[in-house]
Amino acid sequence: MVWIPLKNSSGQVVKGIKLRSPHDSNVYEVAGSKRHSCNYYKLTLVTDGKEPIIKTNHEIRREEWTLEGNWFTPEEMAIKFNRKRIDPDANLPRPKRESFWRMKSKPGTFNYRQKKRLMADPFYQQKFGHLFATTIVG
Repeated sequence: MVWIPLKNSSGQVVKGIKLRSPHDSNVYEVAGSKRHSCNYYKLTLVTDGKEPIIKTNHEIRREEWTLEGNWFTPEEMAIKFNRKRIDPDANLPRPKRESFWRMKSKPGTFNYRQKKRLMADPFYQQKFGHLFATTIVG
């Protein structure tokens, strides 16, 4: 799953999501994604009767692609990817998910620095303040 802010919304781009190209107005379906490095993904996009195209998550963000249809619900994602556990926050940005704050983070990691920065924000203090004591290790 790749988190990509699109022109009309933002969310997790997964296999089966349909995206509209800003260039030719064709609707492409995401056939798969492959991670190449930290925050760098290549997405394979297919449409009827044409060769698949490969775009990076940065190109899709920069070119302002749009979502066609709706995001999958957490229940649909659990069925699609054969997961037993349903994450109700699956379509939220990572810092707004409770699972992010339940995860333990050690000093020197990106998560640790991100959590330290977000802990000063009143929104996160109110919503996830009860998890602050256990989320940072060390």
